[in-house]
Amino acid sequence: MATNSRIAKMAKAKAKRALPKPAVRGGKQMAAKPAGKTHPHTERPNAQMSRGRELDEYAKAMELFAARKYESAEPLFRQLEEATNIEIAHAARTRLLMCQQKRSG
Repeated sequence: MATNSRIAKMAKAKAKRALPKPAVRGGKQMAAKPAGKTHPHTERPNAQMSRGRELDEYAKAMELFAARKYESAEPLFRQLEEATNIEIAHAARTRLLMCQQKRSG
């Protein structure tokens, strides 16, 4: 799955950019600032792991959807409606509605 590996590479690059750089002033390294409150949009390690699992589940559901196996894809999309990644959750809700329309129509 080329898409998942590309997404994984992008996530690693983003995580690498997010690492704090040591403060240097006048050629001397400054002490790190004490840890305070985390930013509300900062990802937690647990969220990153579940996000990867959600991407895998979404990929499986999309394969079933593309193969027009709507009855098999529906439960997977239903599980992903409550995903931590809001983009996956929104896409899952949309695909779930499409599955229901395809089955009824």
